[in-house]
Amino acid sequence: MGKAAGMMRYGVLMAAMLAGAGAAAQDAFKSADLTGAGAATCVEATLPRGCMFIPTTGIATVVVRVTGTWSATVVAEGSPEGDASGTWTALDLVKLATGAWTLVANTTANATFVVSSTGMRTVRIRASAYASGTIVLDAWSHSRPWAPVYSRDSSGNMVVSIGAGTANLGDVDVEIMGTACTVDTEQTGLVADTTIEAATASMRLKCFDVRETSGAAAFGILRHGVVAGTCTGNALAYVDLAPYQNSGACFEAQGKAAASGVCLDWVSGGTYSVTICTTIEAAP
Repeated sequence: MGKAAGMMRYGVLMAAMLAGAGAAAQDAFKSADLTGAGAATCVEATLPRGCMFIPTTGIATVVVRVTGTWSATVVAEGSPEGDASGTWTALDLVKLATGAWTLVANTTANATFVVSSTGMRTVRIRASAYASGTIVLDAWSHSRPWAPVYSRDSSGNMVVSIGAGTANLGDVDVEIMGTACTVDTEQTGLVADTTIEAATASMRLKCFDVRETSGAAAFGILRHGVVAGTCTGNALAYVDLAPYQNSGACFEAQGKAAASGVCLDWVSGGTYSVTICTTIEAAP
């Protein structure tokens, strides 16, 4: 075989391989009717049929629409091996509905669901229990992952899961959703420790503004917590002012925890005028 012929054959072979690889990751549609349950029915070529198999190599998401008139329990399962003898693991069904998405382990009624198939070679939709009727399945496989990152709590509600401790939040920007920031009435003429805001559940300090008003250098500390009438809690901000100087700041999006109240620890010199802005963190 000449060099030119060999290169042509190589080129044809590579084109075929690339076409096959691309085909594995193409979005696709599949449908099936389920009319049974049990191991004997979990073969697509056998009737009554209790399973539909969806190849998911290169596929990240499967959307399943369940219709028909039936009485049964339908589940989703995935296999990294991708064959009948493989290990099948239960997958969550994300039930789509206007205004509310719910994670469920199975369905006994018609609905449309999203199933994450990342890491699986095959997903199967199976009737784990069957009484009557025809379960009509339409499935669309997609190479792109479904956007939300989710898990399920004990009530079946969708939640975002983040590991405990700040070490796990390094690459995550979490915005605390709560009430609008409330600006406190300015407190003036402060020459001693003073409570700026009393303890309030879920309160966070978003911004502060402090001015020296007597013409003397001043140093003080905004602290979290009023203990027995004294300002001894953890420091929220240090305020070191020249005569008549103004200083202030706004903290990161979620603010600083201040549920035990905010107070001014007057350390030395000067007279303060203080205004703060706080917000109430929404319940999870």
